[in-house]
Amino acid sequence: MVVGLTGKICCGKNYVARLLEKRGFEVWDLDREAEKIRFEQRDRIFNTFGTTDSAQLADLVFNNPSKLKALEDIIYPVLEEKIRRKKT
Repeated sequence: MVVGLTGKICCGKNYVARLLEKRGFEVWDLDREAEKIRFEQRDRIFNTFGTTDSAQLADLVFNNPSKLKALEDIIYPVLEEKIRRKKT
């Protein structure tokens, strides 16, 4: 069984995840995994956006749907593959 925790910023997701982990559940933080991928793909991200700085990327993509899609197209396929491998 897989359970996903979602919610707004500061709503307690990390707290609940820690409780689950203490009770023996495996917890996989996809935000942390996406950050690892962002580091692994830093050359491709730099070539696409001219920066790898988190704050600069946020300024570029979160007000521009096409740039957000470009960043998602770099990160999400790798993340989805990691999830598929994790499930087997």
